[in-house]
Amino acid sequence: MNEKKALIKWFSNYEWDVFGTLTFKYSLNEFDAEKVLKLYWNKIDKYYYGNKSHRNNLRVSKVCCLQKGTNNNNVHFHFLAKKPANIKREKFKYALNDFWHNNIREAGKEVKFRDVDIIKKDINYLMHEFYKLGTDTFIPSASNF
Repeated sequence: MNEKKALIKWFSNYEWDVFGTLTFKYSLNEFDAEKVLKLYWNKIDKYYYGNKSHRNNLRVSKVCCLQKGTNNNNVHFHFLAKKPANIKREKFKYALNDFWHNNIREAGKEVKFRDVDIIKKDINYLMHEFYKLGTDTFIPSASNF
């Protein structure tokens, strides 16, 4: 089984609620973009789980993938996330959007937070730049299962 199929199979083993796209208002290199992504998810985790997010590694379940765009100059991320228990999906999507725009100074306006549609289609889109990035498209440091 090739690496892409293995990742798709792994991601398919989980239930996801939200598909998202996070963009930046100016060009960032991959390293800086990943730092911003991790900061964002740390803020989300702390909001939902408080200090338990770090002390007990209690975090929002998510898988994050890097994308560079057709000309390799549009670094952005796609993700799949599972909403925390007892939180309505709409409220979760609202919080994701609010935190991105109000807590991340590099946040771009071209963002999307939507319900997972057809999981196979969403996972394939998440991985659609695997052909040029290989396994580097998957960002394990910002993902949590």
